Amino acid sequence: MTKIQELQAKIKSVRAEARATIQTLTNELNEARESAKVERRTKAQVKASAKVDREAKRIAKAIEAKAKLEAIIAKGSQSKEQVLEL
Repeated sequence: MTKIQELQAKIKSVRAEARATIQTLTNELNEARESAKVERRTKAQVKASAKVDREAKRIAKAIEAKAKLEAIIAKGSQSKEQVLEL
């Protein structure tokens, strides 16, 4: 082999290695992007779930308060009827 052929072979080898490295880095970058997307989705789902939980608690408290008010009103109605009977 001549010196030129040796250098051409070396260049070819270095280019192949560079392509492989670029491909590896590209794959790692794509995996990192996908991982970030999944992480953002997970965070959004956790936030949405927490929001639903807070809303459910608020509704439960409102239902409980309504039940208490209805009990007070019912008790008050009974008291009025008892007074009228007297």
